[in-house]
Amino acid sequence: MNDTNDFADIHEIFLEECAENLDVLEAGLLELKTGITDLDLLNNIFRAAHSIKGGAATFGFIPISEFTHHMETLLDEMRNENLQPSSESVHILLSCVDVLRAMMEESNGGAAVEQSKIENHINQLRQIGVGVTKNEEQVTSQLPTGLPTGLLPTELEQV
Repeated sequence: MNDTNDFADIHEIFLEECAENLDVLEAGLLELKTGITDLDLLNNIFRAAHSIKGGAATFGFIPISEFTHHMETLLDEMRNENLQPSSESVHILLSCVDVLRAMMEESNGGAAVEQSKIENHINQLRQIGVGVTKNEEQVTSQLPTGLPTGLLPTELEQV
């Protein structure tokens, strides 16, 4: 087999795995939309996004990897209980699944996805995450200053 055939085979496997993970992601988000928010469900959704991101990065589909990273970040905040899933956040994530499907089709020779559509979805994901960042900043700013570093003077000399 030559390199072109090998790449075509790898590309096909990636597309199949990505389609399966997109189905898992979408089904999980639809279940989340019903109000079910158990940790197993959130972990399954997160893992599907993480697998898409990792596979895309591995095979050089950087725009797909970067887009999925934004979804993954928001999902991670949900599973770590820093952000409660809302109808708005689930709706945006479901819309992102549609964008990912279109990006996958584009990678397989389909119609190009408008960059403005991708950027709009990233901005929406960031807006949802802004509340999380503000809450973290608030907590961080309330921490006492001058906390010990954990290293004693004798340990510092050894470093």
